[in-house]
Amino acid sequence: MSSWFSSLNPINSFPRYYGSYEVGTIDVEVPTADIPAVSDAPEGAQPTVSFRIFYPCVKPAKDEEDRPVRWVPQPQRINIASVIKYVGLSERVAGALSYLPQLLYWVKLPAHRNARLLDPPTSNARWPITFFSHGLAGSRNAYSQICGELASNGMIVIALDHRDGSSPVQYVRETANTSAHVVYPTHIPHSPLTDEVHEARDKQLRIRIWEICVAYEALVKIDRGHKLDNLDLNTSWTTNGRKEVLDQFSDMLDIHRPGKVAWAGHSFGAATMVQLLKSVFYYPERSENDGKSLITPHADAAIIQQVAPESPTLLLDMW
Repeated sequence: MSSWFSSLNPINSFPRYYGSYEVGTIDVEVPTADIPAVSDAPEGAQPTVSFRIFYPCVKPAKDEEDRPVRWVPQPQRINIASVIKYVGLSERVAGALSYLPQLLYWVKLPAHRNARLLDPPTSNARWPITFFSHGLAGSRNAYSQICGELASNGMIVIALDHRDGSSPVQYVRETANTSAHVVYPTHIPHSPLTDEVHEARDKQLRIRIWEICVAYEALVKIDRGHKLDNLDLNTSWTTNGRKEVLDQFSDMLDIHRPGKVAWAGHSFGAATMVQLLKSVFYYPERSENDGKSLITPHADAAIIQQVAPESPTLLLDMW
């Protein structure tokens, strides 16, 4: 039935990616308690970290399940209403308007959900990695065309969901010790640039940088074959059960060699990446007179060995 409705949509899907590889995608949300602590958790940090993986994949055969990947995540109407509210309209108006853009509900990504990872053709038999940080009003899906393009050209891309109040809405799943809840946007004016505004943005940056560092540690564990409790069940339509999808990334990620991971972002996400690299690279040189740092990584944090002078960055419309 969903495919029939989708066929009626004049914008059935985003354009196919231009690279030579098919693109797979997986949603991941893992408890931070299961990941080595990279630093003290900042104020406002959530008990899970969430991201979407875009990666080169084996195209599913015709008789294999190929579940569509919707651009607007569930619950779709609430997500659309949250975006409308984010731009300044009232909750009542946003709720009414969210019923109108029905065509958006069926738009899908030109990617394959939970597809099998392609064997890398690289000399070290590992795929290069890029972490992507979204801007204000963004999410892990907002830059899917950029992330998917990179994946179609031979990269594994980790698109973060930031729970710092910069998204229209974020859903945090239940863990063993915390209940499910929603993170709503934090209104921070663009002007005038008061000390309070700077402090509020710094608070967001601390959360964002910490989330990226935690996600990096999660990828290191996945590559080393450690089991992580993915709270996103990635349910199969055919079996209606949990589908384990992270094991296939073991020993496939070029994530250990210093300076090999790329760091990308747009707008506030680009600013996030600059502050991440600066804060991690120069942390040994900080003194008590330098003020409160955006992150002080623990000495054994894996990301310390990764960030290097040659670390590649992709900064789009940086603040």
